[in-house]
Amino acid sequence: MIRVIRVPGNLRLTLGRLLAIHSLARQSRRPTAASRAAAMVVAVAAGCGVLVGVTARLMDVFGPTGIARVGAGVAAWITLAFWTARRSERSLIAVAAAAAFLLAWLSAYFTTDAIQQGVPVTTMWSLARVWVVLLGPASIFIGVAAWRSRRGGLAGDAALALPFSWSLVEAGRGVQIATSIGAWLLESSLLFGIASAVVVDGWRQRRVNARAFVLGVLIGAGGFSFAAAAWFLLRRP
Repeated sequence: MIRVIRVPGNLRLTLGRLLAIHSLARQSRRPTAASRAAAMVVAVAAGCGVLVGVTARLMDVFGPTGIARVGAGVAAWITLAFWTARRSERSLIAVAAAAAFLLAWLSAYFTTDAIQQGVPVTTMWSLARVWVVLLGPASIFIGVAAWRSRRGGLAGDAALALPFSWSLVEAGRGVQIATSIGAWLLESSLLFGIASAVVVDGWRQRRVNARAFVLGVLIGAGGFSFAAAAWFLLRRP
């Protein structure tokens, strides 16, 4: 004879809830595909930042005038930060990728500088404090702009134009301090070459309004020119 044991209804409900909580806890411990992809975006951004920081310092020290100007500048490198942040479709991950790139870039640049000059790393990092202060706002701005550039609309088209905007400002400043036309042409070619590669990659992903893009370049160049002028005035002793 088979004996049937009946479980009270409230006990079944309690057991069901415990099993559901246990299942959710096991699933939460497993990294999802989205979290792995986000971690990969941030890791790639950090790796690119280290490589770019070392390259930038070596360009600054050993390159001819035009190449050295690009190495010591910021436009080419924040363009690459913009590119790495565009790898994610989520705004928070884009900001994290931009922050990882910029922090790795600054760390590698000033560490390489210290090694090249034979001085303690702490000595060079004391000079980098002002850049570290700007790291947070710059990461948010670049990350959100890169994320927005993936989407359509006028705002997305204007955001995609930003690499051209800050490259135009740095190339314009190079006219004033370049030692020769050849050096300035070399610097400008490198700046706009990197910016063009990033922008063309964005144009291939979606349709872009050319008028909004050009307007974004002009407005962005004006805004960055004002910010650069204020920056140099504040740093003047």
